[in-house]
This record gives sequence, C-alpha cells and structure tokens, in this order.
Amino acid sequence: MTPLSAKAPSSVGVEETTPELSRMALVRIIAYLRSHPLARDTAKWIAQFWAKASLQAVDSALQFLTQRGFLRTSRINGEVLYSRNPDYPWKDLQRLVRDFTLRG
Repeated sequence: MTPLSAKAPSSVGVEETTPELSRMALVRIIAYLRSHPLARDTAKWIAQFWAKASLQAVDSALQFLTQRGFLRTSRINGEVLYSRNPDYPWKDLQRLVRDFTLRG
C-alpha cells in the first residue's frame, strides 16, 4: 500500500490520471474520512484539500467509492457533495482498496 505521504501531483486538476494516481486519491479520501467521518464536500474540494490529487484521479476514486456504497451523494445548490455512508463497515476497506487496484 502506498503511504499517505506520497507526493501528489503538482498542479491539481491539470495532470493526466493513471491507475496509481487514482489509487493514491482513493486511499487519501478513505484516510481523510477516517479522521473526519462527518465530512462532506464537492469533488473539486476533495481533490484540492483531502486528496491533494488531480480532479481526474479523484473523480475516478469517487465514482468507485460511490458505486461500492462507501460514499453517498447529496445535492446542495446544484452541486454534488460526497460523504461517507455511515452504514458501510470500516472492516471492509482493505478489500475495497484491493478491488479498486485489481479492476485494471
């Protein structure tokens, strides 16, 4: 597993995404939500402040986490906000990261 302190892309939203950058974004999003379980933000804010990764990498991670039920979405003023699904068991996170990595 990549350490959370791994260097993020230098320009948020500019760099092209790769599977490894998306995986790093996914791990950082999960880590952020472990520390801030009630957090709720837009993809852009998550990319800039939670994951410190490109918006493309974060979008890929958010889509996966939402499809798997770890995240839920809501809308405020037309913007999609992402938050942790409190019913998703923390014990399943390792499998979630593995599945994301293996999806190719």
